[in-house]
Amino acid sequence: MKAVLMAAGVGTRISRHIKEVPKSTVDLGAGQTLIAYTLSALRSRGVTDVTVVVGYRPELVRAALRGHEVRFFDNPFYHVTNSIASLWFARGVLSGDDDVILANADTYLDGRIWDQLVESDRSPVMLMDVSRDYERMDYKLGRCGDLLSGYGKELAPAETDGEYVGVAKIAREHVPHVRARLDAMIAARKSDRWWEDVLYELSSEGHEVFVEDVGGAFWGEVDYVEDYLAIVEHLRAAAQIAAE
Repeated sequence: MKAVLMAAGVGTRISRHIKEVPKSTVDLGAGQTLIAYTLSALRSRGVTDVTVVVGYRPELVRAALRGHEVRFFDNPFYHVTNSIASLWFARGVLSGDDDVILANADTYLDGRIWDQLVESDRSPVMLMDVSRDYERMDYKLGRCGDLLSGYGKELAPAETDGEYVGVAKIAREHVPHVRARLDAMIAARKSDRWWEDVLYELSSEGHEVFVEDVGGAFWGEVDYVEDYLAIVEHLRAAAQIAAE
């Protein structure tokens, strides 16, 4: 199993609060960065082939992973493209030889979520959180049974079942379809889209895209300073409980 972490974005909504560093390099405590935590979480679950796509201040992401065996790709157009372009620059990883995890590097996922994703036998599968209140949700997903039925920031309450968690897994037999659609979208000049839009387009054409709920496990995307502080507080509380 391989993993591709998208870490090229600027993070304009939180940048001034975190000293204008890439969101994936924020300190979670004890000197551990978010992206180093994610890499360790993947490695401990047998995912040793990890690719990171950088763009904004790439030297800081590389420094955060110094000493780790990881492959880097650069998205030199990060300031005028979105994450679909980052995935396209790393498209060589989508060879069809292995299952592939795709993840946003600015999202903290509890270990239980990583376990669920690695062990899932569905593909492609995206994870969502049904416990969040609709008003607190950012990117929303809808499902019909176990299949994706709707997606978007403006998805209506009646069509929404949960908030997207920022990670997906694709089995090797489905990887070629994902890469073909990725190439087609870039060729159609859709570089302003998210990498997840590749899966959304496949779903809209009748391909099965599964969704699974994370069962209330903790996660957080570093979009706002409040998100970051909530992650740090969660880890502090967990460490305190463990110490007791």
